[in-house]
Amino acid sequence: MIQRISRLNAALPELAELESLIEEGKQYMRIRVPAHIQHKGEHLPFYVLEMGSTAKDAPVLALVGGVHGVERIGTQVILSFMKSLVRRLHWDPVIRDQLEHLRLLIIPIVNPGGMAENTRCNPNGVDLMRNAPVEAEGKTPWLVGGQRISSALPWYRGKPGRPMEPENQALSDAIHHALRDQKYCISLDCHSGFGTRDRLWFPYAKST
Repeated sequence: MIQRISRLNAALPELAELESLIEEGKQYMRIRVPAHIQHKGEHLPFYVLEMGSTAKDAPVLALVGGVHGVERIGTQVILSFMKSLVRRLHWDPVIRDQLEHLRLLIIPIVNPGGMAENTRCNPNGVDLMRNAPVEAEGKTPWLVGGQRISSALPWYRGKPGRPMEPENQALSDAIHHALRDQKYCISLDCHSGFGTRDRLWFPYAKST
């Protein structure tokens, strides 16, 4: 058991850090594990954390990371934010007051299997950012817009007609569960930078 935990921590230190932060700040969090992602005989937890207000009119900030396993910095940025927030909540009344008027929805590691393998895709070879149950209405860039040729090529969408990958289904379910009564939400999906400078991307999936 000790060897298994040690091996997992070495491959996925972000998960170990997340669970340590959950233990440290659990009095401020509503913690759910709606799914477990299978990876090499392990069942990796898919953590969904909520903090702050439960009011229906409270605005929501959703922080998502770890969609691409090689882009670890997205998860690390969220974990750093969580660490700062939890530790300030112990002593800072201003932060506690702010959280009474908004809700944080935090999903730090969407693709734990891919992160453990240090791959962009999930353990099934699917790029989760291209794995959608709808088709684009217009023309998309070849390959980059998602392809179904082979998982040996990048940006593989998965086989046609198949359900979404379990990570994406868990993400979709978590978002719907958290936002079913909310009016306002901003979602920030944290990835690595692209090219020579960082960017804010405003994505669209089905149409422009």
